Amino acid sequence: MIVLSVFEKLDLVRLLLVVVPLITIYNCCRNIVYAYQRGLSVREYLRVALVRTMLTCLTPRQIVAILPSTEQTFKAWTKSVSRRLQAARCEQVFVTEAPSFIQAKNLHWIRHKHVRTSKVLLFLHGGGYNAPLSSGHLEWCLRMAESSQGTLSIAILEYSLTPEFMYPTQLKEARDALSLLLHTGVRPCDIFIAGDSAGGNLALALLSLAMHPLPSVDPLHLDEPLAGAILVSPWLTDDTTTPSFERNAYVDMLSPQLVEQSARIFLSEPIRSAELKNGQGWALPLFAGSDWWNGLDSVVKAMYITVGAQEMFHDHVVEFTKTLQAGIESRHSATSVHLDVGETEAHDHVLTLAMSRTENNPPLERMIIWLRGRLENP
Repeated sequence: MIVLSVFEKLDLVRLLLVVVPLITIYNCCRNIVYAYQRGLSVREYLRVALVRTMLTCLTPRQIVAILPSTEQTFKAWTKSVSRRLQAARCEQVFVTEAPSFIQAKNLHWIRHKHVRTSKVLLFLHGGGYNAPLSSGHLEWCLRMAESSQGTLSIAILEYSLTPEFMYPTQLKEARDALSLLLHTGVRPCDIFIAGDSAGGNLALALLSLAMHPLPSVDPLHLDEPLAGAILVSPWLTDDTTTPSFERNAYVDMLSPQLVEQSARIFLSEPIRSAELKNGQGWALPLFAGSDWWNGLDSVVKAMYITVGAQEMFHDHVVEFTKTLQAGIESRHSATSVHLDVGETEAHDHVLTLAMSRTENNPPLERMIIWLRGRLENP
């Protein structure tokens, strides 16, 4: 737990009272202009501007100190959902208690009240490894559970945050969560993993760990492939020099400086240099060449990757997907990889829309169509 110093608290007051309001106005005005120029939704890109302000104005320590923890957000959201369902006179068919056969402090559950579901989705939230889970993530997870017609439970991992905890801490925790599901009898072919932004990075790290043992992390053994992996705007590298970074640097939720800062507090320079030199992809998957992904079909059956055309990560995600698809084609691999590009969407747009609790969430709807297909035809 991070405790701010007196200086950090005074600086936080300054930022919240002076800097944040000014930057909010600036970001909102700029995104209104970009939205009109590019034919985008002004309302959606005002939300993007607000998130960008909070992520870029505060220090990593301040973000961890002032935001509610994943557990606190989960408990508050649970109460809110219960009240909403009661107000609508709907039966609460989804509950948040852990199944009796799985007990873990850092796993939070959304599951069907009356059915022991046959499938589990391990959800790894984004936030640059620095920000905790948001209520938008939970709205998104609830929609996925509801769409499965009672066949899917969602297990949400509460992992340790930077700057207090660096790589590979989060990978160890994700590996332990997945291993717990396996050890309690859930088959790999009944498990999906999903993550947005840094959570997408973590999902890929799990797949890498299953193929390539990492000395600092316990091995991950899969006797058959996982059912699928969902990667939303996955963070793949600390490179900030692509055309999409230049093109979308001022309209996106993130900034190039924030990406570079997140990389520095997540990954130590010696580990980064070693993985880059050796072409390894546990921490930053784009560092690895196509050979790294040999054997992908032994760890996952299908992958759904989505990215926005208006986000900085666009070029990285498209390049990475093409690398996977080319390797799969050359090796006649059984893994399917589907890339979905949202032409009017910024980074993690599904989350931006979910945070507003809007029913109209096109990127989530497209994701759910893919997920339903995998649930019905594994």
